[in-house]
Amino acid sequence: MRRGVQRPSWLILHHFSIGIDIRNLLRAGGLARSDTALDREWGPVTSEAARRVQEKAQ
Repeated sequence: MRRGVQRPSWLILHHFSIGIDIRNLLRAGGLARSDTALDREWGPVTSEAARRVQEKAQ
């Protein structure tokens, strides 16, 4: 790893896993959206969560 770059915490990885689970549940419930559309909508939420976790870790 590069100096000054930490491994992602388990919480960030867990957050991504939750996002995948939510996507699968939405699809199972009949939501017909493309991966690209879902990623575009979920991306800002994921980025904000990761930023907040990183801020608290510092």
